[in-house]
Amino acid sequence: MSESKDQREFVLNASDVMPIKMGPDPLTNGLAPETIFDVLKKTCAERGDQVAYKACTQMADKDAGKFFTSSSDQEYTWNSFYGKSMAFARSLVKQGFTPFSAVNMIGFNSPEWVIADMGCMMAEGLAAGIYATNNAEASCYVSQHSKAEFVLVEGEGQLAKFIDIIKNNLDGGIPTLKSLIVYNMSPEDVEKHKNGFFKDHQVNIFEFNEFLALGAEDESTKIEVEKRMADVKPGNCCMLIYTSGTTGNPKAVMISHDNATWTGKMLSVHIDGLHPTDRIISYLPLSHIAAQILDVICPIIAGACVTFARPDALKGTITMTLAAVKPTIFFGVPRVWEKIMAKIKAAGAGSKGLKKSLVTWAKGVAASYSDSRQGFNASGVCNFKTAASPCGYSCADCLVLSKVKGSKFFLLSFFCNNFLFHFHFLFPFLRCIRHVQ
Repeated sequence: MSESKDQREFVLNASDVMPIKMGPDPLTNGLAPETIFDVLKKTCAERGDQVAYKACTQMADKDAGKFFTSSSDQEYTWNSFYGKSMAFARSLVKQGFTPFSAVNMIGFNSPEWVIADMGCMMAEGLAAGIYATNNAEASCYVSQHSKAEFVLVEGEGQLAKFIDIIKNNLDGGIPTLKSLIVYNMSPEDVEKHKNGFFKDHQVNIFEFNEFLALGAEDESTKIEVEKRMADVKPGNCCMLIYTSGTTGNPKAVMISHDNATWTGKMLSVHIDGLHPTDRIISYLPLSHIAAQILDVICPIIAGACVTFARPDALKGTITMTLAAVKPTIFFGVPRVWEKIMAKIKAAGAGSKGLKKSLVTWAKGVAASYSDSRQGFNASGVCNFKTAASPCGYSCADCLVLSKVKGSKFFLLSFFCNNFLFHFHFLFPFLRCIRHVQ
């Protein structure tokens, strides 16, 4: 694509096409703009039978059936992910979905969440996630502001928020709402909601798999979705990312297809490549741009495999998921790493005398090595490829660091090549470490 002559720096309407300014470097700012569908189709063509997404693994017998739709170890190949996303898009069209209106998703990370996310974009819509922790009022605001026509909700808890919004007409309700789609709830329980309340308020409610089937028999829906996908330009908006709303109402940011795909490709450059063999754990909110890029866009680009953690990941089960999945890339915000640091401090609190001195020395050596592996050298090569271990590192690793890596808690974490955070003394042996602010 040649450089656009349109000098606009921004657009105000979701249906507008953002001009894409091209640079001279074919590997960075000169990359040809692509839609998310362009990239997804390539991945399906190259490795369609490889696993793209895995549902959360239920770790104990007592959890059997706890997550109804996302059953334990349920797998989706790239072809099946594309097919189900297409089915979601066709059902949206069948139900009268308007281009550049929104689909909201609220609930914990799951295959259903990303299928709805991609299906919305395929139907030329705006995928707009809502934080699962939002109350009814905050959820209502996002749905109103994004002009949501369909909302995907997880289970009774999230459904109750929208029942509250509709029943009490919170802040005027959601005038554009046509249907609610529920996952992690049995078809029988969803059926109980159909007559009475929702019927009286002229809002449809569907169980997730029931919704996927709505457009399957109507071939015209496939034709319409393919037309809409063909109409989409890389500069078109594909998702709305909302702030958490801690300082007022949530604010929306329009993200274009090019913005998403280019950012994913550049992340790959900065961690020395994303590969089909990479394994990623999805546990941070998909309504945030960080998880959208790492859990959705980057895997589409590379054909990597994503496993969804359990909904109680941050209450302790993330460690079990780490051990089961052995991720090669793991993304963490500060509070995740603070919990790890707290575990280390607690484990070392009893150290005294020579042992304490030895541990302190080993941490210093490891921190020095970690520092030397950050960033790029003058030739643009990642420093972790060229940095030499400092004097004494092998000894420190043998006496202290290897013991930490093999401990009951931290053994779960050290399969990763890329921990996207700078955590000096604990992770000097990883392929790439990055700051996350």
